[in-house]
Amino acid sequence: MKFCTNCGSEVREGVKFCPSCGTPLNTGTNEQASSPPPPPVYQQEPVYEQANEAKNAFADAITGKTNLIQRVINIITKPKQEWNVIAGEQPNTMKLIGGYALILALIPAISSIIKYGIIGVSFMGYTSR
Repeated sequence: MKFCTNCGSEVREGVKFCPSCGTPLNTGTNEQASSPPPPPVYQQEPVYEQANEAKNAFADAITGKTNLIQRVINIITKPKQEWNVIAGEQPNTMKLIGGYALILALIPAISSIIKYGIIGVSFMGYTSR
């Protein structure tokens, strides 16, 4: 079996062009069968490091070390520089969820607690606090 020198897909004998990428193939008699290129190697981050990052992201969100306010101020005052900084960062899902989404999700809950605890609920002339 032959392989395409450009994309590495299998090619039947006697074919002049690769069926996957369309690259012209050498059909000479002195052609040697080449092996496909090795598949790319991906390394997954160890699970214990991912769990550690999630724990740290939640702790940072609770203690306020996410710099959310500073990030918003920088986007408003100097957007070009801040977006260049953001483009250079590696996205971290746990940090995004724990750092930003958690804080933003807590705002309505805290507002409701303040409203019902201080102002109270008025129903049919009765107020409950």
